Amino acid sequence: MGAGFGGLSAAALLVAFDLVIDPGAVAAGLWVWEEPGIYYGIPLTNYFGWAITGLAYSAAALVLAGKGIGSRTVPRGISAGALLILSFWTGYLLKTRYLLPVVSGAALIALLCAVEWKGRQEKRRGREVNFLQANLSESVLFDRTP
Repeated sequence: MGAGFGGLSAAALLVAFDLVIDPGAVAAGLWVWEEPGIYYGIPLTNYFGWAITGLAYSAAALVLAGKGIGSRTVPRGISAGALLILSFWTGYLLKTRYLLPVVSGAALIALLCAVEWKGRQEKRRGREVNFLQANLSESVLFDRTP
């Protein structure tokens, strides 16, 4: 898998996270849109902007790194933080009864846990896994080694 796929994957993941976080933040009153949109009051241009931003930053990171994103693992704090953020907002959205973001959040949590599990399995077999194979392979939440 090439760097282009890595950049597109990163942008898609960023938008998927925002599909969970933004409805909760709007429901909590953390911000308000002047012209509310169709997805829980959030305009679609917000998600388009996150997709473009994610793609641009991913491309810049890939150029600066000089190699594909597939060769990098996510640091423990980032992967654990992502799981905690998703868990918090998914729980909050469950309280507000926003069904679609709750389902999206639960699916992302399940995906992150599955990736973590796969990374652990590969690590036990003595194989190093890359970002696209298991980007949470070193998560502090699941790491029981000192």
